[in-house]
Amino acid sequence: MVLSSPGDPNKSKERIYFTARLYASQGDVLNAIKNLDDALKNGFSDLEAIQKERDFDRIRQDERFIEFMKSAGALLEKLESR
Repeated sequence: MVLSSPGDPNKSKERIYFTARLYASQGDVLNAIKNLDDALKNGFSDLEAIQKERDFDRIRQDERFIEFMKSAGALLEKLESR
């Protein structure tokens, strides 16, 4: 896996997802959600991985995260239909 440089506008979906995991593990719900949203828009589609990943345990009960996860499936369907 190749990581892009910090200023690279073409960040990989894996890098963005990993960043979301880092924010989630620190309890930063808003930045975790923002990065998950970016990862989904850049091609990450493994919602099951998000549900199983322990890094998200710290924010899993937060209403904002719950609402994001509910809407993530719809977002993926919309992106895939393009």
